Amino acid sequence: MRLVRNPSYKHSPELIREFNKHKDSISYKDHTQYTEELISLIIKTVIECKRLGFSSKHILWLTKQIHENQLTKDMVKDDYLPLIKFHFNNQELLKSISEYKSISELNTDIELLGEESETVSEKELDIFFEKDGWILCMPHTTKASCLLGKETDWCTARTKSQNLFLSYVGRYSDDIVLFYVIKIDGNPKKNPNDKLSVGFENGKPIFDGKKGGLTVNASNKGISIEDFGQILGKELAKEMLIKMDEKSQSIKGKHPAKKEMERIAKSVDKYLKKISEFKNEDELNSFKQEIAKYNLSEDMQIVLSEDENRFVRIYLAENLNLFESTQFKLADDKKEMVRAYLAKNPNLFESVQIKLADDEDEGVRRDLVLNPNLIESLQLKLADDEDKWVRIHLTANLNLFESVQLKLADDEDEEVRGYLAQNPNLIESARTKLNKIKKSVLLS
Repeated sequence: MRLVRNPSYKHSPELIREFNKHKDSISYKDHTQYTEELISLIIKTVIECKRLGFSSKHILWLTKQIHENQLTKDMVKDDYLPLIKFHFNNQELLKSISEYKSISELNTDIELLGEESETVSEKELDIFFEKDGWILCMPHTTKASCLLGKETDWCTARTKSQNLFLSYVGRYSDDIVLFYVIKIDGNPKKNPNDKLSVGFENGKPIFDGKKGGLTVNASNKGISIEDFGQILGKELAKEMLIKMDEKSQSIKGKHPAKKEMERIAKSVDKYLKKISEFKNEDELNSFKQEIAKYNLSEDMQIVLSEDENRFVRIYLAENLNLFESTQFKLADDKKEMVRAYLAKNPNLFESVQIKLADDEDEGVRRDLVLNPNLIESLQLKLADDEDKWVRIHLTANLNLFESVQLKLADDEDEEVRGYLAQNPNLIESARTKLNKIKKSVLLS
């Protein structure tokens, strides 16, 4: 496939320099062929691939896929990187990466490396409607999703590389249910419309036509409501949607896996048993990061606060239901990023605020001063911080006490005072003080 150069894509000199810096790892080396969004994604992807230690062949193959398929950040993160990572670590079992024309071909070969022998119960499959050669099901577990989604490109059906089933249906902040619509004698490899995934989010069906989204065919092509009607026929499609809606309402929009997550969040024994079932490190870490968002028992918080994966500890640091002991433990975390995310937690105990106010890393203190519930004594203390940007960040806090506003209005640094003047909740006495200082400076 020959791509026509499009000189209309013009980029800043800084972006071009960054692009040229990584040019040897980019398949199409002319930056004018890329939109700004795509060129930024290419650069970030190359950097991440080098961090993971991928070979130049793997990186070049991926950048070619990004360009030719106009991939998004989520598609690279969820669909492409896990499969390429698996290929890189199992090259002796697969063809050379350059021989694969698409990610679908690579996924097929990876899945063919070995079949899963684990049994899946009827309850896990939950096939609850059948008509005109089609079945409708709601998989309860990752194993059931893999079995029902066999011969598809779905990230919720992978058995060898990162499976995201629990990352969807077990998501803490949203209620997501995935329904699989399957033609009984179909062949999704020949006809991708023989298997469909239909996603419900917060009780509503999602038909946004988004590639790699919640509602797709076997090859991950987005399905619109019109497409759904054409594939099944309008009457059957309507009946299927009614059945899905009834099922969603019967579980109040909450997937059974979410209830399982809530039970695991309260029990270390259940948690240890669950994580022992994972065979893939990426899938395991994805599960840990999601469980860290739930309302956890104190014992579970301790376990997760000691997890070696910093992203698990970061998600935990954002949890609004942390015990004081857990916050103290995270405030001592060796990773500055963990402490920084903790500093932004609006439910931060005063004792932990005091500890973080003395953190040696100015980045942590910069995040702490933005905390909407930072106590007055600490606002006053950090208004004297030696790092100018800590003080500047403090001026953006919408809950500044009057004493702090007046103190910052006297700051020796003009830039600090300038940022304070932009605070929408600035009191009149502080604004008057700033104006007097400004006039005084002009007169002098």
